[in-house]
Amino acid sequence: MAAPEDCRFRGELLTLFRTLCGSLLALQDPEGLWHQGLNDGDFYQETSCSAMFVAAFDRGGNIYGICRGSGHSFTPRYYEYELNWIRNDTHGIGVVLLAGVEIKRMTEQNAPQFE
Repeated sequence: MAAPEDCRFRGELLTLFRTLCGSLLALQDPEGLWHQGLNDGDFYQETSCSAMFVAAFDRGGNIYGICRGSGHSFTPRYYEYELNWIRNDTHGIGVVLLAGVEIKRMTEQNAPQFE
């Protein structure tokens, strides 16, 4: 669901979203993914957040129904050493598929521009 044109906070929301997207893009790894610790390239590349970011960039930030994959911590150690990745984590598979669908949809919608 998008903010209606007459929403009094629409401009502020769009500015906030665009600022967030710009900040996230600046933290993207050269290989195209983001790291578990967003501002630390020594952390492992994290697939589910990368997929959510890609889908959000295309949809404008509205992704519903994604479960919380981890808690939070105030120390980088938790994210680097204690919150390790596992193969085929179910909460990550769905967002990877969603990102793929969004990329396909975006490519199909913009195909005439690239011919």
